[in-house]
Amino acid sequence: MRINLIIVGCNQPMASSDHKVVGLFDLLGFSNRVTREGLPGLLAAYNKLLALVRRREGGGMLNCRIPAGDGAFAAAYGIFDLEHAYFSDTIVLWCTYNTFCFPPFCDVCNEFICEVLESGLPIRAGIAVGELHMDKATGTYLGKALVEAAVVEKAQEWIGASFGPSFAVAPYNSFFMASSVLVYRDHVKDRRFDLVPGLVLDWPRTWRGTRRASIQCHLSAMNTDPKFASYYQNTMKFADLSESNSGWQAAGSIHT
Repeated sequence: MRINLIIVGCNQPMASSDHKVVGLFDLLGFSNRVTREGLPGLLAAYNKLLALVRRREGGGMLNCRIPAGDGAFAAAYGIFDLEHAYFSDTIVLWCTYNTFCFPPFCDVCNEFICEVLESGLPIRAGIAVGELHMDKATGTYLGKALVEAAVVEKAQEWIGASFGPSFAVAPYNSFFMASSVLVYRDHVKDRRFDLVPGLVLDWPRTWRGTRRASIQCHLSAMNTDPKFASYYQNTMKFADLSESNSGWQAAGSIHT
């Protein structure tokens, strides 16, 4: 898998607005809450989740930096067309794929994972890219990338988000911001590296930069279901890796 982990080159968008990046998020053990807490507990958790999702509605104006082509960055302004949909315990976030929207999309996904975790809900996601038809008005959501995101999501044994194989080929293997991602594979089920090549969102880095609470303590307090104990163990291992490699992009390597 070849990944360019720092944005390089010029800011050229994809040829078609049908090219989108999509993240499919699923709550772990959501149905088990009915047994443990009853329907009122399930509804309370669901309403809390929807409140977090609706905060992401519509995107809006974006002020960010883009690569200038010589290793430097320039200021840029434009529309970030973030959209969402939800189906029971599954949330889908998407936007147009180009070098302007993709980095902030990763940032939004990192923060969303942190927010959901902070509310006490474990979440897992697969992220894919390609041609998609996403029509909220008719409830029509079609495309290989959406199927890929769903398959990638289920191939992981942890709390977090992984990029699917669509990001392992050009032109999608570029334009990652090093501050948003890490290489990690210990969470992949049955060594399905064809589904989860190894690039993941570095949400613990976002957590450390925006929250005072210890990630490890928070995850330990959430680890109450033996069925998902290994998921929390893999996640805590990743959080340690993230912290020990917080400056990896400057060093040029990742220490495991």
